[in-house]
Amino acid sequence: MSLKRWTSKWPESEVPTGTFKGLIEDKEILSRLGTICYMWPHVEAQITRVFADLIGGFDSPAIASQVSMAIISQQLRIKVMQTLLENGRQNRNKSQKYDHILEEFGKANALRNSYIHGLWTTHQSGRTFLESVSADGFGWCRARRVTAKELDNYIARLMKLHELILNRNV
Repeated sequence: MSLKRWTSKWPESEVPTGTFKGLIEDKEILSRLGTICYMWPHVEAQITRVFADLIGGFDSPAIASQVSMAIISQQLRIKVMQTLLENGRQNRNKSQKYDHILEEFGKANALRNSYIHGLWTTHQSGRTFLESVSADGFGWCRARRVTAKELDNYIARLMKLHELILNRNV
């Protein structure tokens, strides 16, 4: 493969030239990342209750929790819940809320992973950038600026998802 063809698949980066520090200097961004870190386990705890609903027949939420937590991959856990929702006789009368919950949980999880597992840097201008970790070694080509407002929107999304899960049977 020619270098031109290989590099042409990478999008233009919004990363400016200059000096970067491998840390986050923006206290607002740090604060919001902390909020995301403490909120996520609460969302996961609620999705385990959805898992219990979908398994059906288990009187103890602890059993559903143990089964759910044994599935280490979040994507696989979502796939199992989707399969239970679509194919389980006990779930025939479940509302569309369940589909929406699983879809939104999957999207929220993917974004959470990018925030938590990405490489954060601060440009000499003070702007904060997030780089996706990538096997190809060119994550820096896809680094993007992140603002406190973006993280505020994500936190609001988590709160809405949490509320949707709590009110799934209402």
